[in-house]
Amino acid sequence: MNETELVFAENSPYDSLEAVIEQDDDVAYFYLRPTGKQKYDMKSCWIRNFCKAPETFDKERMKQGLAPILPERFCKFPDGQPKLIESELRIVWFESGDGAALMHGDEFLSVIPPWSGTQIGENNLELSGYARDCIGVSPLCIELSDPRAINQRIASADQYWSSWETDDSPWLLEEPKLFAAYEKAFGTHSKYYAIDNGQWPPKAIVRFDCDDRIIFMTLGVSLCPQPQAELYFENPNTVRRIELGCSFSKDVPEPTLAAFLGYLSGQVAMPWQQLTFLASGHTITCDLFLKTDHLPDFSSILLWNQNQLPDSSQVVSIPDVMGEEVNLLWTIPLFENERQMASQLGSAAIAGKILKSQGLPIIDNRSIAV
Repeated sequence: MNETELVFAENSPYDSLEAVIEQDDDVAYFYLRPTGKQKYDMKSCWIRNFCKAPETFDKERMKQGLAPILPERFCKFPDGQPKLIESELRIVWFESGDGAALMHGDEFLSVIPPWSGTQIGENNLELSGYARDCIGVSPLCIELSDPRAINQRIASADQYWSSWETDDSPWLLEEPKLFAAYEKAFGTHSKYYAIDNGQWPPKAIVRFDCDDRIIFMTLGVSLCPQPQAELYFENPNTVRRIELGCSFSKDVPEPTLAAFLGYLSGQVAMPWQQLTFLASGHTITCDLFLKTDHLPDFSSILLWNQNQLPDSSQVVSIPDVMGEEVNLLWTIPLFENERQMASQLGSAAIAGKILKSQGLPIIDNRSIAV
């Protein structure tokens, strides 16, 4: 009986995807599948055949639930190759955690990139992944005619993960620079909260008690590039690293501030848990304000890039992280009808009305802007 063998499985560093290598007597496949309830369809990519390649796809085999064997015209090795050995393989995850490469030494065997699932070519074939040993474009994998770009991505990712295990880890190198930028803008911090529960990646929130407001700033979120951004932006390097900031009126009581601190801690993990990204103009649900009598019944939060504030003097000069721009996104609470307006007319319409009379967004007792 042709039974499927699990060669090995490995979760991403963010624990949102699992890389699985399976093989039977005839063929091996690389899979990426969600570990929880992420909105991510399982992706697959052919690795190699072990048997002589057929002329066409074996439909009877596929009806039996067995993984398809790649036809001869797509195979560099039509007579088959040796089976995979676990000890000879390793996974290199893309830095954003939404793609991975199966490696044999320094060579990739199969790659499921973040853009897997998108349509390519004149026939709008869905891209599954790249395989070193395939020829041309098939429904199971495609050949890389020029592998230099993907090899560079893999090498860069490999270096990124290795850097976390050195004495000069990204946290130790970048955190002091971000922290110094915050204190230059807002003065000496009053409190520092670790929000990573002692687990990777390290993250914190810094509190500043200014003369007229209380400010919370995330610290270290930008060390990890966000997933999926490259599917929506031509230059994702300008949007995939973020920090979040929020500014409260001085009369907001401490219990409400503490509750929002917990909420903010959860939001900074969301992109990697749910395989998405946060950017200026995005809204996220927030029912925190419905549970307190100290602020209006805001229903959501609008994220707004500091570079879009009406007062440029409020912009915090944040250094690049790992050579990429960091987007500081301020939180603007919205009433439900404001959220609906943002959805219908665009976030800029409602942000302009709210920010018209103030520079830095302040969470306080304001009236509805529309």
